[in-house]
Amino acid sequence: MGTLYVVWSDNSIGTYETFFTKSFDQGHTFSKVSVISTNLARSISPSISTYGNNVYVVWSDDTFRNPEIFFTKSLDDGSAFNEASNINEDPAISGVAQITVAPEVGNLYLIWQGTRNLLHKGSFNRPTEYLLRDLIVG
Repeated sequence: MGTLYVVWSDNSIGTYETFFTKSFDQGHTFSKVSVISTNLARSISPSISTYGNNVYVVWSDDTFRNPEIFFTKSLDDGSAFNEASNINEDPAISGVAQITVAPEVGNLYLIWQGTRNLLHKGSFNRPTEYLLRDLIVG
C-alpha cells in the first residue's frame, strides 16, 4: 500500500516552521506531527521526496536574514530527522526548492530559484540544479 508522507509550513506555533507527518493506512490516520525546522526565522515552501525508507525534505529558510535552502533527511521512514543543513550558503536570495529521487539509480536531485546573478534586479534567474549524491548516503 505504501506510506503517505506530508510536509507543510505554517505559523501555528508562533513562527513559520516546516512540519512533517505520515500515514501507513492511505491517510485514514496520521502520526504525531513533528517540527523539522526549529528556529526563530521563517521556514516556508517545503518539498519532500522518498526512496525506500529514506525521507528527504528541503525548504526555504531565512535564519541568516537571507532566504537559503535547507535540507534534512530521515533514514527510518520519518521517525527521526538529521539536523537541518544550509546547503547553498549564498548571499543571494534562494527559494522555491523542489527535490526528487531518480528511483532507478537512487540519485537525489534538487532544484531551486535564486538571484545569484541578479542581486540588484529583484527577479529570479533560471533555476539552478544540483546533484546531491553525498547527502543521500547515511
